Amino acid sequence: MTDDDGLDGYLAVVALDRVMVRYGRPLDESIALVGEVLEVGAGCRLRRLHFHAVVDAEGRDYLVWERPGEEPLAVIATMATAAFRHLVQRLAPGRPQESEG
Repeated sequence: MTDDDGLDGYLAVVALDRVMVRYGRPLDESIALVGEVLEVGAGCRLRRLHFHAVVDAEGRDYLVWERPGEEPLAVIATMATAAFRHLVQRLAPGRPQESEG
């Protein structure tokens, strides 16, 4: 993961899965799965989806987590990326872990 502020790091697929399962909601079956896709292994995909709901003044970006045999889960992109960013910062090399004091 690399962001505009210079943060650079890696997250395991299990970390992506935990964030998306925790914050995600099932994607309505009527919404087409279109948008850029990142294949992350084990048949899992992270997709960027731009969707304009009738109740929204303008469309929003979502991240959709697709796992084999499971329904797709959608999270507002800014919420998911904030969680990913936090995890990358916490796991950065040289940063003391909680158990190290």
